[in-house]
Amino acid sequence: MNDERLKILEMFKEGKISMEEALELLDALESYGIDARNPEPELIDEEEAKKFDFQFKESTGEADSDPSDDEDDDKADESAGRDWPYFKFHMPEIRIPKIEIPPVRIPEIRIPPIDIPGESFFGGNGYHESRDGTAQYGTISIDSFGNYKGDIKAEKISISGMGRFLNNVETGKISISGVGNFHGNVLTEKIVVSGKVDIKGTAKASEKIVVSGLADFDSSVETDKFTVSGKVGIRGPLSCAELTDSGYTEINGTLHAKRLTLSGACRVRGKADIYDAEVSGLLAINGEAAIYKLECREGVFEIDGDLNSGSIYVELGRSNSRVGGDIRAESIVVKRVKSNRNGKLLANNIYAVRGELDNVKANLLAGQDFIIGPGCVIDRVEYTGTLNILDGAVVREQVRKEAVSDSNQSVNDNDETTSGNTEA
Repeated sequence: MNDERLKILEMFKEGKISMEEALELLDALESYGIDARNPEPELIDEEEAKKFDFQFKESTGEADSDPSDDEDDDKADESAGRDWPYFKFHMPEIRIPKIEIPPVRIPEIRIPPIDIPGESFFGGNGYHESRDGTAQYGTISIDSFGNYKGDIKAEKISISGMGRFLNNVETGKISISGVGNFHGNVLTEKIVVSGKVDIKGTAKASEKIVVSGLADFDSSVETDKFTVSGKVGIRGPLSCAELTDSGYTEINGTLHAKRLTLSGACRVRGKADIYDAEVSGLLAINGEAAIYKLECREGVFEIDGDLNSGSIYVELGRSNSRVGGDIRAESIVVKRVKSNRNGKLLANNIYAVRGELDNVKANLLAGQDFIIGPGCVIDRVEYTGTLNILDGAVVREQVRKEAVSDSNQSVNDNDETTSGNTEA
């Protein structure tokens, strides 16, 4: 048995090849045997040798003529007086068996999260004073994942990764461009969010809260300046000196603000107490509203309850504004400043000292001096001073009442009533 067969059998015994693969290799050796390594030559004549020589040169790209062009070479051999024999070798076909390698499956390796007792944070830095008490840090900077247990005090918290705080947090500033979750109360000077924040407890920021990303507050919020250009949800009351909203804010509680500047949308699912409001977006209040100064320029306001105000100025846009209850104000001015703006102000009853109205629809208008302009439809007007009804206005009933005397008694016997439709 030659060396090749021994090697095949040794590979089979070692388990490197299967029995089928070993048999195929042994059959391949048998097919060409020893003669394949030392083939026996066959003597052929000169013409057949020239034919095989041309075929070889043609397969290798060396042939540039047919076999008849080799006469010069034959003459050179004859002139040399040499007579060479010609041989042909038979090389058997070598069969290489196909060896299939099965696919290799690499199992998935999962590394469980590591929780470090005491510190319990990743990507943070600072000094941890006590596990059971309040932990004090310098700057907490999280760019991967941070998980903090216990109450936290820090100069600054910056999150560009994912940070979670399980208890109360007191810090100078919170800056979030990643995701921050606060399960306790937050006391700080500033909160700036361009990512996403979720605060379960109360949030108090003495200076400002700025949201250009997403913010969810599950309890009350107090700050000096609240600026929104993203989306904010508050499941509690909001109290601030200034609210500037060019995004979307939803408050499931009462809104207390000294000044509101609204070019986005704000929905208050409760009462609103605002000193000064400028509305060019959408203001929706589900309860009563006390707005000392309301200025709406081509915006929309919808108030389900009463609206109590000192001064109301409205420039109507394309959509209607609505007050479900009564409007009480010292002065009310409603203007249609552009001819292609067909919005109206819809109200139940309007009580004002003086008013100048366009495109207003109400059941009752009562007060001192009124100018009722085009597009108005008012069922009854009660006035004590002057009444001017312009072209395009409809007043179904008008009553001139005597002014209330100093003794707080009204002389109703001298009231002048005009019934029926009055259309100028």
